[in-house]
Amino acid sequence: MAATADEEVASKEIEISEEPSNFELREMLIDIQITVNTILLENKKSSNEVLELKATLQKQQAELATLKEALAKATTERATTEKELAAAINKTEEQQEEIAELYELQDRLEQYTRKNSLEIHGIPEEAYNSTEDVVLKFASVLEVPVAPQDIEISHKIKTKSDKAIIVKFIGHKVKTTVHRARTKLKNIKLSDIYPSSLYATSARSK
Repeated sequence: MAATADEEVASKEIEISEEPSNFELREMLIDIQITVNTILLENKKSSNEVLELKATLQKQQAELATLKEALAKATTERATTEKELAAAINKTEEQQEEIAELYELQDRLEQYTRKNSLEIHGIPEEAYNSTEDVVLKFASVLEVPVAPQDIEISHKIKTKSDKAIIVKFIGHKVKTTVHRARTKLKNIKLSDIYPSSLYATSARSK
């Protein structure tokens, strides 16, 4: 029993001797505080980095939203421009068709006008007072019956070589008759049309 009591006392002494001292506990607390402070600093640093990342992300999201808006606007403007361009092309094509139709109409009108028209060359302006009188006298020497009512209009025109007279007859028949009789002009001079003209014997009487 005595030996057993001694062993218990020795065991208690060993256990007591194995407990940390106050100094050791203090050092442990200091180490723990340093570790905690380090962790807190790292957490704070991580929190700041997270905040910076969030700010960067928000900035990028804002820029992305701006880019999307600009892209949508550009897409809309492009679609509008394409529609306007297509409309302009269609309008241009329509105008070209209208111009072609107008040219064709003008050509037909000119052909119709020329159908009943003749040009008279070789009579000096100084020899006559009116173009209608020239037409009537011209027809007379060609022995073609033409009355004033057969003439729709007559006037002077300037050609590359000289000034001529153009006459448009009411009917195509009268014009054709005068035109066929033009072969008689080989034997006709200005003096035959205007005997009293001062230019009857001049070189301009061809």
